[in-house]
Order: sequence, then C-alpha cells, then structure tokens
Amino acid sequence: MRRWIMWGLVAATFVVFYLSLGRGSGPHPLLGKPAPEITLPLLDGGTLDLAAHRDKDIVVLDFWATWCPPCRESLPEIAALAKHYEGREVVVYAVSVDQDPEAAGAFLDEQQIDVTVALDPEYQAAWAYEANAIPQTVVIGKDGIVQAVHVGASRGFATALRLEIDSLLAGRSLVRAAAPEAKPAT
Repeated sequence: MRRWIMWGLVAATFVVFYLSLGRGSGPHPLLGKPAPEITLPLLDGGTLDLAAHRDKDIVVLDFWATWCPPCRESLPEIAALAKHYEGREVVVYAVSVDQDPEAAGAFLDEQQIDVTVALDPEYQAAWAYEANAIPQTVVIGKDGIVQAVHVGASRGFATALRLEIDSLLAGRSLVRAAAPEAKPAT
C-alpha cells in the first residue's frame, strides 16, 4: 500500500511540474484567441468535440484532478453552474487529468457530483490550454474565442463565472478578439 501511495505522490508531482512548464505571470496567453480544438472521450461514453459547439454554445472547460484539494472543493460549484445553465446554450465540461478514469468516476459517485467529465489522462487538452496549474477554468464564447481564464478557485469564483456567462449570453464580449497574424510576404 505504501508503494502505491508513494507512486501516486510521484505521479502527482510530475503532473504539477509538467503542467507548470512554459508560462509566466500576466494575462493568460489564450485570452482573446481562438480556443484550441480538442476532442476527448467522456467518462460516461461519447466524445467532447469542441468544434461541434461552435456558433451554438458557450463552453466552459474546468481542468481538475481527484488528487488536487482545490479542485475537489470547487467541482461542486462547477456542477451547480452546469445545472444552472442547462438548456441555455451553455455547456460545461469537467476535464479530468487523472491518470485513472475510474478514480474520477469513484470520486464523483462518492461525492454525489453530477457533471459531464471529459478525460485527459495524457494532458493533451491541458497542454493545449496552457493549464499550468489546476483547477483552471476556461470560458469560450460561441464564436470560439477564449473569453476568460481562471486559475485556482477563490471565494466568489462561481459568481464571477456566472457574471461572465450572463454577459456572453447577452451578446457582450469579455475580451477583444486577437487580430489575425500577418502572413509573411512572399
């Protein structure tokens, strides 16, 4: 048993280190830019295909893991957010970076949390979204532009998310879209 605990801690340390590579302080580099296209399996079957939501839904991606205490605390708020906006052109995915999908499922069952979970055990989506620390919550507008990125989950976190989503539903952008990059002259 000790050996499994030790390996779990080593794996968790590696994941935190891996996700922390490549980004300094300041605004998140994806703000105002097109959201990276991702396709992930869902815990309960099916697939998260971000492109399928383009021009239809606001998408919230919440990167989390069972071994992350702040994630465990904020996940019920993410589930409540999903329920609040159900049927209102808003979809919420809790993107688990757990190595073991069964651990994520067992945690959700134990805590009686009902939320759609996408599986990212190889951190492909986490890397694409520069999730350098978790929890990280990304709000993507219907136009596919990253409108907000929250790293961590502090008091008032859920209220801030609701205000942002309500603004987007009302047709207001939270950020200006990044200008297209100039193509080199040939």
